[in-house]
Amino acid sequence: MPRLELLDGDANLLPPRRVAASVQATAGDLAKVTERLAHLYGGHGPGPAAFPAPGQWARTSYVTLAELERVGALTIRSRDDTPRRGDVLLRTLSRPPTVATGTSADDKGVAQVMEIDETRLDAYFVATFLRADVAALPVANTLGAVSRDDLRRCRIPRMPLAEQRRYGGAFRRLLELDAALRTLADVSGKVFEQTIHGLTTGVLAPDCEVSEGETSKR
Repeated sequence: MPRLELLDGDANLLPPRRVAASVQATAGDLAKVTERLAHLYGGHGPGPAAFPAPGQWARTSYVTLAELERVGALTIRSRDDTPRRGDVLLRTLSRPPTVATGTSADDKGVAQVMEIDETRLDAYFVATFLRADVAALPVANTLGAVSRDDLRRCRIPRMPLAEQRRYGGAFRRLLELDAALRTLADVSGKVFEQTIHGLTTGVLAPDCEVSEGETSKR
């Protein structure tokens, strides 16, 4: 800084004002990311479907996971086992049950692994109906993990496999949309932040002039 500026009591002496980033996105880089983001938004449709009310509510019979395990409809495996695609996973930190996708993300924070007999149970049906019971369980350990005994006491509705799959399909679509929107929100926030940074540092320029009248309306 010039010496005369140092004598000014209003001079900003903080290092970030004087140090530029060694690597900075160009206008072309931001244009590519923004275009890709627009495609992502367009690929997820208008949002979740509107579900109708059921003709009647007759789901009154429930079965515990212990009973289902006794008849071989599911198996609660060791938490050290590698999850396989289609397994129902109970995770640490009191997170809701999920269905294993066969990717490396399955191994993160696993508390219990349930192998599902697909000829008798739908994995997404089991995972989603377990949410309420698992959330209500007291967690006695620091990992926020459900114990095997508590898990066996949890219940799901008795329902024919075809009906389970109807519910499971709806649950799966909602969960996929939720995950996609969370990703979009995260990516969008980063793109907006970089775009604002580009506009304020001269990397980008506004595409049109904003009139004084439009500014006053805002």
